[in-house]
Order: sequence, then structure tokens, then C-alpha cells
Amino acid sequence: MFEGAHARVRRAAEHRDAIAKVWSAYIDAEPRRLSFDEEDEGSYLVTVITGDPIPVEVSILFSEWLHNLRAALDNSLYFAAAIESGHNPPPHASALQFPIATSAGDFSKQRNRIRDLSQATQDDIESIQPYNAQPDHLSNILYWVHELARLDRHRHHHLFGSRVVWMSGVADRGTVSPLIDNNDDFYIDDGLIVARIQLEPPYSDTEPDHRVRFDMTCELDIPEWRGRASSPMNRVTLADRMQRVEDFVAHHVVYLEETSPTRT
Repeated sequence: MFEGAHARVRRAAEHRDAIAKVWSAYIDAEPRRLSFDEEDEGSYLVTVITGDPIPVEVSILFSEWLHNLRAALDNSLYFAAAIESGHNPPPHASALQFPIATSAGDFSKQRNRIRDLSQATQDDIESIQPYNAQPDHLSNILYWVHELARLDRHRHHHLFGSRVVWMSGVADRGTVSPLIDNNDDFYIDDGLIVARIQLEPPYSDTEPDHRVRFDMTCELDIPEWRGRASSPMNRVTLADRMQRVEDFVAHHVVYLEETSPTRT
């Protein structure tokens, strides 16, 4: 009976893999170039020029990823209610929805959605709510499933950014001074100034990009998720965070699958 919920989680993993492939193809196409803009004689600013934005397909795949995981939670709740009640459809089937609450008061308001489930199942669902998380709700996976869905509805393609994870530059004669810190979170915007180059005299008319080796590596991320999440969620890659969400949902589906028959 729970196979539909398991299939949703597997489908979400496929969406995550598809996002990685789209991003890899995007980076392989070299969508950005560097511009060297002279400040003074021998001094240049390195500016990122973006030719192509992050593909909209990334946002579409992410929306589908979120939908499948949210649906897996709702599906598992429905099946648990069917098993516990001995009826399919279960009582008040149209009202069944997995509650996600950031406060005890909010959960109380949503409890009506799971009123026909056993008290033990209701207690289990309440125990994993965001307001019970440590150190706070910003480390809770359920919170982010809910919050990312909200952000996705309102911002969609604007959720994503290219986060700088490594940058290095070397000049044949002179110095390259990064203007962003590899240890901080910086996202590439068109026109972002990333470094200053100071060449040593004598100067020539040779373009600085022939005398400077500059490289930068970026990862796909969601600035609001990484920036607002508590540790350790905010210290891992987007792909790792997505997989942790999948693992959490899969674990809960299995838990309801195993415990529901004992609560009839």
C-alpha cells in the first residue's frame, strides 16, 4: 500500500540527478567570461560577465522534486489512516494532509487534518515538527520542505544562484588580489567584481588577460536555504541537502509503514 509513497521519493532522487546533469552541461558551455577593466595604468578590475543565465529547467525540476516529497508525506499519511481505520478510503480522507508547523499553536490548528489517526501516530508526527527541532526550526527538514515550496511558488526561477567555492589568480608580473573571500558565501551576478590586478612596470599595450591566469569554480545553490539554515545544514552542498531531505522522508514513510499495522 505504501509503494506509491516510496515511488515518489525515488522519483525525487531522479529529479535531483537531473538537476546535476543540467547544471554540469551549463557549466561545460562556459556561460561566463571575465572582463579586465583598467582603473589606472597597470591596474585592472576583474569583472564577471554572464552570457547565459541558469537554465529555467533547473527550477522546473526542483519544483517537481519538492512536489514529490510533499506528496510522499501526504500519501504515507493517507495509507496509515487507511490501515489504522480498516477502511480505504479512510474517514475524512479529503482533509488528510501531513501537518508542518513552526509553533505548538499552529500544530493545534492543523491537528484536525490528522484527527482520525491514533494518538500514538499523532504524537509521532508532532515530535518531528519544526518547533521541536534543536537548535531551532531552521535546522528542521520539514520546515524547509514547507518554506522552499512557499518560496518556489513566489520566486520560482529566482531561487537559484551560482555560489563561488574557489577562486585563484596569478599574474606573470604583478599581483592578483581577490575581492571576495573563498570562505564566505558569494553568488555570481552579472557585473560582479571579483579581483584587482596590479601589474609591474614596464607596462605595455598587451591585454592583461594574456598575462594573467585566473580561474573560478562555482556550485549551484539556493542562497536563502543555505544562508538561513542552521548548522550543519548550511555547511553542505545543495545536492547533499536535497539527499538528506529525501532520506528523511523515506525514513518516515518506512516508519509509518511499519508502525501503522500495530495501531489498528
